[in-house]
Amino acid sequence: MHSRFLFPIALITTLASPLRAGVVINEIFFHAPNDLNDLEYIELFNDSPDTADLGGWKFSNGIQYEFPNGTTMQPGAYLVLCKDRTWFAKFYQHTPAGEFSKSLQDSGEKVTLKNTAGKAVESVEYNDRPPWPQSADGHTASLERICPSAPAKQASNWAPSALSANDDSKPAGTPGSRNGNYMATLPPVITGVHFTPEICQPGDVVTVTANVEGEPTRVELLYRIAQPGSESNETSVGMERAAGGDYAATIPGSEANRILRFRIRATGSGGATRIYPHPNELRPAFSVYVAPVLETGSKPLLANPIFREKFRSRLKVLASTVFTEESFGPHIDRLEASLEPEILLRASLVKRNPGVVVDRFHQTMNSLREHIKQRHAFVLAELEKE
Repeated sequence: MHSRFLFPIALITTLASPLRAGVVINEIFFHAPNDLNDLEYIELFNDSPDTADLGGWKFSNGIQYEFPNGTTMQPGAYLVLCKDRTWFAKFYQHTPAGEFSKSLQDSGEKVTLKNTAGKAVESVEYNDRPPWPQSADGHTASLERICPSAPAKQASNWAPSALSANDDSKPAGTPGSRNGNYMATLPPVITGVHFTPEICQPGDVVTVTANVEGEPTRVELLYRIAQPGSESNETSVGMERAAGGDYAATIPGSEANRILRFRIRATGSGGATRIYPHPNELRPAFSVYVAPVLETGSKPLLANPIFREKFRSRLKVLASTVFTEESFGPHIDRLEASLEPEILLRASLVKRNPGVVVDRFHQTMNSLREHIKQRHAFVLAELEKE
């Protein structure tokens, strides 16, 4: 074949196949449940077809660690670094390659991996606020990279691992194995989800719109209807491109005292799929309540002047004699005394300075006392206005 035809064919082949990324930061467990700061880890993944020599590479931001000479990663291999081997072994079977110093920040920070020449190989700046996954912030999940060849800096390329089943104190994550969220290509990105009305009446149709980037081949609205004691199967409705570029679909009207739960699913080329909100998030679906219609002529009890006056008089007596600083003070004192040993125990478990932790605890309790005092004064002042 003539050489002038070879380049276009090679280019087409390259574009049709997923790109290979080399050694990437693949998983971050930065905030363990119960604030166990020593239970942290970072996972690397070699996505290239070649063996990677990591000798002399180091993390220059976030954690502190330099790989010893002779450290290699085979193609498709995983390498895990942890904060403390003892804590890591309590929950995971994988053997970490080393221990790093300096804890990862719970609120987020930049993590950078550099090679022997000092060049940044990978860098990611995670965060504990949206659009970064919320269930990875102390709620058992880890941050899992979705696509190794897509940029690490994009929050849309990270998703929460599966949560621990029926145990919100047991850490989850997938150190040393393929991420549960792995995809060869990055799925479409879903943002800007809006729905109207937010609280609807029986029979109201709910309109849902969403912005979807990444040339999706299909966008769907998935919804269920919940009522006391049961929930319907999930229904899928295709979302169409509307004016302004957003995708839109509707949920039919429903009966009163129902909750409509819905999410968005977008599929891209190659079948890469994203569901929003993510199934492993703390709030895995949006919700709309179908409120009952009030009977004609019905009014709140406080709108009745006779009942209102009696209510205000009774509330004033209670605020002056029962719900007072003198009555609440001893309860708060007993609560503070009973919690202090627990605070000291937790401080020792996470290796914090007990004196500092207890001082902060007492400051918090004093703030509670001051808050109750101010709210009590506010209620009394309001009752005197009329």
